[in-house]
Amino acid sequence: MIAVLAIGVVLAMAQAAAATPATTPVAASAATASTADDVGVLASVTCTNGRLCIYKDTNFNGLARRFTVSENDYRTVNWWNFATGQETSDNMDNDASSVINKTSTWIRLYQDVGYNGRVICMGPQSSVHRLGLFTFDPLFNRTMDNRVSAHSLTRTDTCDFRVERNQNL
Repeated sequence: MIAVLAIGVVLAMAQAAAATPATTPVAASAATASTADDVGVLASVTCTNGRLCIYKDTNFNGLARRFTVSENDYRTVNWWNFATGQETSDNMDNDASSVINKTSTWIRLYQDVGYNGRVICMGPQSSVHRLGLFTFDPLFNRTMDNRVSAHSLTRTDTCDFRVERNQNL
């Protein structure tokens, strides 16, 4: 009897999940309308082709945001909570821990707003599961984890750190 009840609950949960759309369309706020997708969010941990996906937590978990264009100031872009289907009030500035580049171009992650500071260059179809892998001050254990404030979709030139095309760290 308990096994039949458990199977019924699992089936009902599977049917509810199948009825939920893969992405939740919401209008981007006025501050992000020009930079984030119209959808502007991730409704799952999957990063779709043509997108730069930035995650608050390591291993591509937690709050997230996806982009198709450059963004020079993460203070004006808020995280998206795909579990609740709502934008949060927390901005992305100095708060990212993992990144997936599913675009066909190089991207540059900047330590400071306005495309300034240390730079991580990521090739097309690359990912970094933990930005803490990039240490710029070993004496004080300062890494790029929670230190990204902007990104640009551009060719690579000068980089402090580099992730090659199709490389997954």
